[in-house]
Formats: sequence, C-alpha cells, structure tokens
Amino acid sequence: MARGKVSGSGDERTYVCPSCGRSSILKSNKALAEEYARLSRLNRRTKRESCPSVACINHGATVELMPSRYRKFGKTAKGDPRYQCKACKKTFSIGRSTRRHKRSDLNGKVFRSLVNGVTLSAISRLLDTSLPEVYSKIDFIHEQCQAFAADREKRLPEVFEGDCPHFATDTQILQVNWPDKGIRKLVEVRHMCTVHSDSKYVIASTTDVDPDVHPLAVEKAMDIIGDKEKPRSMRENARIWFASEYIEYICKRHEATNPKSSRWHRNKKPRELDDDIRLLEMAARVR
Repeated sequence: MARGKVSGSGDERTYVCPSCGRSSILKSNKALAEEYARLSRLNRRTKRESCPSVACINHGATVELMPSRYRKFGKTAKGDPRYQCKACKKTFSIGRSTRRHKRSDLNGKVFRSLVNGVTLSAISRLLDTSLPEVYSKIDFIHEQCQAFAADREKRLPEVFEGDCPHFATDTQILQVNWPDKGIRKLVEVRHMCTVHSDSKYVIASTTDVDPDVHPLAVEKAMDIIGDKEKPRSMRENARIWFASEYIEYICKRHEATNPKSSRWHRNKKPRELDDDIRLLEMAARVR
C-alpha cells in the first residue's frame, strides 16, 4: 500500500490519505497521549493514593500498583497508614475520605441542597456555615461522585461484552459564568458528551479545560525552549492553547463576525481583553 503524503506548511500542514484522497490536519501524537491520560484520570478515578507532589515522577503512580516506589512511614494520630515517596521524600496518608473534615455531618445536607437547586449563599445561611466551608464540601462531593462513577464504570466492558454497542457523540460551546465578579466577562468552554445509544447511559462528559495548567505559564515555558517557532504538530506543548495565541484566535473570530468594530487591537496583552470573552485565570483550554 502506498504511503500518504504531507502537504502544506506551518500549522496548516495536512496528511493526505493514499486510499481515499482525504486530508486532515496533522496532530501531535504526544498531545493526544497527554490528553487521553488526563481524561482517563478524570473518568476512571479510584480511591488509590500516590505522591501528592505534581512535580514528582511518582505523582500518579499509586501505592497499590507500584508499592516499590514508596516506604511505610508509620501511622497518623487516627491510625491511618502513612507512606513516604522514595523520590521526593514527601509523606501522605491513606484513610477515610472524611478524615480531614471538621463537620462531616454537613456533607449530605450540602449535597441534597445542591441537587434541589439551592443557591450557595442560601446553603451557607441555612446550614450556619461559611461559604469557604461550602466550597470545600462541594470539592469533596465532586471527588466522591467521581469515585462512585469510576467504581460503576469499571464494569462497563463486562456489560458490553458479546454485544455491538453504538455510541453517539456531540460537542457544544458553553459560555460559563465570569471567573471574577469584578470583571463580568464570559468564558467559553467546549463540552463533549458520549452516550450509549440503547440505554442512554452517559459514558463520558468532558470539557476542553485543564485546571492544572496555566496558559501564561505555558507561554513562558514555550518562549524558553523556542516552541512557538515550530509547527503546532511538532511542539512540545501542542496540547494547550497558550495565552497570546488564544487571544489572537478570539481577535480573528471577532473581526470576522464584526468587521466594522474598532475595539480590537493586535497589541493587546492577555489580561486586557475588552470584549465579552476572556481567558481562564487558572486553567488552560485544550486544543
């Protein structure tokens, strides 16, 4: 079979299939693998623990799967086992998910309030607790829901075994609330959902936002290694929109839909957007 060919230049390089003649934009295999790993962590979350340091090589390498990377380090005051990472020497404990909660009795009440559409300020007032405490409970509930879903969904291969399942996938652009009440601008997020056609079970529901990456930090790292000068498919950081690139994209789109608008200028800095759409402050959009 004849090999395909690559045509075009820069970010518009495409691969032309030798069989059907169709072409598609080149993508980075590294970026695809990184995003697959990120989504896998989200949708297959378990209660297993690993080194808490994001910069450590053992981060994500769980005690259960790779015990040789850790050593036992006594127990906590409540009797939970503590471990030490052999790489960075950080310690962490494994125990009940509510072990650090001061008022664990509020978890169920906050969950029921959220399900019934009670506002956060009303939850704080009704339960006689502070808003930071409510936010902390929401983070905990989110983690528990992910763990519950992961426990159920690990059995999906057995459910589909011997069958020929069909799935439907769709995407949509969501405009979510502003991240700062002092700057009332919307943030665009791409949402993708995959549903099993027969049972209507939602297999995955994800967004193109990585909360662990900062777009300005990515851009600084790219400047250091000269990543910007490379074609997008060959970049070290091909998965993430860096700050000024995303600004330029928004500018082009705005000019295409508002050709007579004079509010947009090419020399704007990332934090000086004056239209309705702005950058995420502490997260980056994924390509």
